[in-house]
Amino acid sequence: MGGDQYGWLRAAVSRFGEACKDKLSGGGGPEAAIRGPLEVLLRVVSECHEQHRVSWHDEYPLPDLGVRPDYAVSVNGKISGYVELKRPGLPVDPENFGRGSREQWHKLRGLPNLLYSNGTEWRLFRGGRQVGEPVYFAGSLHGAGGKLAVPDPLAFDLLLQQFLDWHPEPIRHVARLVQEIARLCRLLRAAVQEQLRSESRSSAPDDDVRARPFTGLKNDWRRYLFPSADDATFADGFAQTVTFSLLLAHTEGIPLAPDSLHEIGRRLDDGHALMGKALQLLTDNVNARFTVTLDLLTRTVAQVDWPAVRSGNRDAYLHLYEHFLTVYDPALRQKSGSYYTPREVVGEMIRLTEDVLRTRLDREHGFADEDVRIVDPAMGTGTFLHTVSERVAEQAAERHGPAMTRDAVQRLASRLGGLPRWYADPAQGRRADDVEFPTADKRRIQYVSHIGGTLPEQIRHDAEAETLYIGGGAFTPVSEAVWTYDVGGMPIVKKWFGYRKASPNSKKTSPLDDIHVDAWPAEWTEELIELLSVLRRLTDLEPSQDALLTAVLVGPVVTEGELRAAGVLPVPPAARKARHPALDGLFPDV
Repeated sequence: MGGDQYGWLRAAVSRFGEACKDKLSGGGGPEAAIRGPLEVLLRVVSECHEQHRVSWHDEYPLPDLGVRPDYAVSVNGKISGYVELKRPGLPVDPENFGRGSREQWHKLRGLPNLLYSNGTEWRLFRGGRQVGEPVYFAGSLHGAGGKLAVPDPLAFDLLLQQFLDWHPEPIRHVARLVQEIARLCRLLRAAVQEQLRSESRSSAPDDDVRARPFTGLKNDWRRYLFPSADDATFADGFAQTVTFSLLLAHTEGIPLAPDSLHEIGRRLDDGHALMGKALQLLTDNVNARFTVTLDLLTRTVAQVDWPAVRSGNRDAYLHLYEHFLTVYDPALRQKSGSYYTPREVVGEMIRLTEDVLRTRLDREHGFADEDVRIVDPAMGTGTFLHTVSERVAEQAAERHGPAMTRDAVQRLASRLGGLPRWYADPAQGRRADDVEFPTADKRRIQYVSHIGGTLPEQIRHDAEAETLYIGGGAFTPVSEAVWTYDVGGMPIVKKWFGYRKASPNSKKTSPLDDIHVDAWPAEWTEELIELLSVLRRLTDLEPSQDALLTAVLVGPVVTEGELRAAGVLPVPPAARKARHPALDGLFPDV
């Protein structure tokens, strides 16, 4: 019965063998010779499964990847997969590729639906991972002719059905969300880097939008946002901004459709101006060049079921970016310091801190008290500040009803602050508010020549002399690391000066913005010295911080089994309830 069921497929493979033998015996390129028979074979399979709107587009260019697979396959008018055909006898297993095929594979591997074949061996890949087992034909294309056979027709039929039936599936779990968007974000980043390399070989001027659209975009990115960004940094920033703008748009209920990025950005602009404008700026002139990658990304993000993602993981938003970086670029994750603290640990730390506020510092309303300021000096994914906000909102609802939640959080917002990195150094014997180095310390900033009576317009740095020049003024020692220190790609010293120079960089929104000082205030000089001192302390601490992080990562960990053995897990239900302030205080006097 099994043979009868797949008799049509056995016959199709036999005819494929006959056609290949005839084509290969006539000379010409062996890969080109099997193209026609391959199209006929695949069309037979699609027709058998009533997929009548399947089209094969040969030598389909993917300019965003800098590669041209042998076929793009469209089903019902939408590109759904790609076929890379090798001449008979060549391997289609990436582990055995030669140099040329390996380079091509690295460009194609990010595609979500890719079929490799040499006519007798068939492998299906999705996102660089092989799906199922390879399927082999019995016989040689050069000599088998009509005797070419498929030993396992069921496996071959299922493989081709998987290939032809591909479409983005609903994403309901954080793990799969991270895997999918990280893979496509990497694909987009690689496409941008390839485009920049291509444009660098062009003789057209940088501002030629048609010939060098990404060069101009990169230059604008440097001019307005991150002056020190190189090509790799720009490509990474582009890819992540587009990816997370689409995710944000989807959470806001904005329809995601291919070729609609400008409209998505416009609608996103209503509530998230920065991300909306960024999406428009980054994609308005480059959509046509990145059609495949942007289409795949948009279609995939549109399949994210946010309610399901959150129902399975309450912390989904909080640790999404940390998990994303782990898959997307582990080195970038470590460099940015994006590490997530579990909600249970954060919750206990927040509760204990609020107990101290109430029982020891006489702040009856805890974090909701108007005198309490909350600053996270290394906020990472923002878990602590988010948990404080949730706690204040819950307490407001308990005291005054659910309508009070929004007002309570709005009042809290002005008292919340977060920094990417901040260090204090009490071991040096200085006051907590004193950031300068001791007088005898060679690192102490010296103001060696006066800035002058007028506002300066220029700032520059002499790396060899370790001297910072502002107008006629000079400050030393200022290391290259201090001068180039950035947060999220923003150079701190240049940014600080940009708001204070004769022609400030700040955006003008009213006539009041034209009001500016006439001379350099002495307070600015003191502020600059403190800023340079803080940056020097930060750069000096980086080696020890890196060493500490390395030691932590390679050190022993507490396992779930050990926590259970110690009685810490499972957490009893009573421990999850908010505690009432102790009548005698958390730390009674002895």
